Amino acid sequence: MSCERTFSFPLEHGLHARPASTLCDFAAQHRADVRLLNERNGIEANAKSVLSLVAADVRFGDPCVLTIAGEDEQSCTAAFDVFLADVFPSCDEPIPAPTLGGSGSAPPPRVIASTGAVSVPGIAACPGTVAAPAFVLEAEPLPDVPDGADTSEREAAAITEAVESAALDMESTLAGVSNATEADVLKAHLAILRDPEFLQRVHTGIGSGCSAGAAIVSARDHYTSVLGASESEYLRERAMDVRDVCAQLLRRLYPTTERRERPVPAERHILVTEDLTPSEFLAQDKNL
Repeated sequence: MSCERTFSFPLEHGLHARPASTLCDFAAQHRADVRLLNERNGIEANAKSVLSLVAADVRFGDPCVLTIAGEDEQSCTAAFDVFLADVFPSCDEPIPAPTLGGSGSAPPPRVIASTGAVSVPGIAACPGTVAAPAFVLEAEPLPDVPDGADTSEREAAAITEAVESAALDMESTLAGVSNATEADVLKAHLAILRDPEFLQRVHTGIGSGCSAGAAIVSARDHYTSVLGASESEYLRERAMDVRDVCAQLLRRLYPTTERRERPVPAERHILVTEDLTPSEFLAQDKNL
């Protein structure tokens, strides 16, 4: 026997990493198997896997079916009734849409334009106007992944060590975070890091003869491809979370790779970068 609950997906931005980690954490508190079916596209997800949930491409208003089966299915279903009604609809704080400068944006103020200053359009991380020196943060290259692999046992052990090392760092950072949105990002990254289907895919790759790094790259490419195929721009952008977590694992697997120094000025500045990952954003001193 199993219990089912049908509902219309309530979150405006769909089931991306942050609300998926909230749902996953709640499902993990119970022994029952919990599955989420997106009836719009027919994709079924393991509710105890963040990446499985995100890969279901659930968008606002999608008809969903939650199926609960197992040892504590009755108490789990009762708990989910409360969760779906009172907790889940408000678990994803709205994020202001960034505005992109360009041909359709307002020109710079006349007093600035008269100086001959160059105007560079971009996506603002937050609204407002500020005058400060610009600091360009260059992307940190990923380490080279070796072609050959050690024994599958050693490669698997290396993955386990890298995951636990990254998790300890994230948990340490999380303990000192007071901003709710930043805490949610860290929790989502922890959920991706320990995601059972992600780890199973990585270990399957190792079992087929891949190195630990190659298995991570393969898993990363799979999930970013799934997210990239979504019709939701917001969900497509969330592939950055997967790339970010995988990059952290690769740098722990191959720490001997030379890393370029990335000095940051001590005075207030405007940070300019091609692509700011969530972990890089969290690492910035917000007082500068």
